[in-house]
Amino acid sequence: MKIVHLLACLFTLIPIIVDAISVDELRANPSRYQLVFSDAREDEYVDNASISVVRYAPPYYTINAIAYAVTYNTSVITKYENTYFLDYNRSFKSLVGHFSNEMLYLIR
Repeated sequence: MKIVHLLACLFTLIPIIVDAISVDELRANPSRYQLVFSDAREDEYVDNASISVVRYAPPYYTINAIAYAVTYNTSVITKYENTYFLDYNRSFKSLVGHFSNEMLYLIR
């Protein structure tokens, strides 16, 4: 009976073990895992193979992707599905262009 219980426990843990990822794997595959955020406490990677565009209605975009947060103070890697929202009219590139033109006008 103990062997059956042990085997049942092992079979339930297999999906958890198979889904594990290491920091080395994230860093060694920059074409697959893109570093999108980094500071002193954590790094965040996005799995490029998991990216899917949910909404494509320029200038509005919604993108789903699997992300991995590496938290160094707790030595934990968290996998989660994240949704990113983009309004291209409020993107950094367009805002810089808009405000640099206004600044040039004010300087003259």
